[in-house]
Amino acid sequence: MNELVHNPHDLFFKRIFSDIRIARDFLWNYLPQEAVEIVDLDYLIPENNSHVDENLRESLSDMLYKTKI
Repeated sequence: MNELVHNPHDLFFKRIFSDIRIARDFLWNYLPQEAVEIVDLDYLIPENNSHVDENLRESLSDMLYKTKI
């Protein structure tokens, strides 16, 4: 089956960053040093990527991780 991918960059991003090791490495290398020092990158937990606001509108994020500060 040949599926048409409307947003190949989104699919690529989601597949790559769903691997916690890759997400951790990316954050370690690209966050400002001040942020790396206060964020616990060993504690990354994937979270639900949808959110419903007070007006009942749903929004989606590509990837969302919870961590400790």
